Order: sequence, then structure tokens, then C-alpha cells
Amino acid sequence: MSDDRIIEFMALMGDYMRNTDRRFEQLITVMHDGFGRLSDQISTLTNEVRDTNRRVDVLTEEVREIKTDVKVLKEEMGEVKTEAQATNRRLNATFDHAGHLTEQVDATELRISHVEKAQVPTNAELHQRVLALENKLNQAS
Repeated sequence: MSDDRIIEFMALMGDYMRNTDRRFEQLITVMHDGFGRLSDQISTLTNEVRDTNRRVDVLTEEVREIKTDVKVLKEEMGEVKTEAQATNRRLNATFDHAGHLTEQVDATELRISHVEKAQVPTNAELHQRVLALENKLNQAS
């Protein structure tokens, strides 16, 4: 090979290397920018996951509080149910007693009615009394 050809070859190699270096720099810049964007996205997603975890923790605590409230309400409802059953028993006893008293009043009214009827004189008895009074008046005159 001649010197001119070697120089020309060296010049081509230099151009190629400069172009390759520029492309390599561009590739490094693109990769760096891409990794930067990827890192930003990962950071954003990580923050969103943290926020979501905080919301989940808050909601979990609220669910625990609701469960506690439900447990207390169930206990109170049990107490109310027990009191309602006792009240129902007392009301049933009161109604039974009222029914018994009503039966006694009905029986007493019936006896009073019989006594009143027994004391009311019949027409024949009244007629006999009038005749007896007339006889007494006639004898007294």
C-alpha cells in the first residue's frame, strides 16, 4: 500500500471513529435521558404506592373502629332484646291479670243482676201487696 492510500485509509478511519463517537455520545445521552425518565416514573409510582398504603392504613383503622362499634351495638341490642323480653312477659302477665279481673267483674255483674232481679217484685207480687193494703185499709175503716 502506498503512503497516500494509508493516509487516506487513516483519514477514513478517523472520520468513522468521530462519527462512531458522536453516535455513541448520542446513544449515551438517549440512554441517560431514558434512565432519568424511568427513574422519575419509578419514583412517582413509588410515591403513589406509599400514598395508597397510607390510605389503606387509614381505611383499615376505620374498618377496625366500625367492627368495634358493630360489636358494641350487638351487645347493646342483646341487652335491649333481653329487656324487651322481660317487658313482654310483664305485659303478658298484666293482660292475663286484666283478663282475669274482667272475668271476675263479669261474674260479679251477673250475680248483681240476679240479685237485682230477685229483689224486683213480679206483677203478681205487686198485685198481692195492693190487695193486702186494700184489705188493711178496709179493715181499718
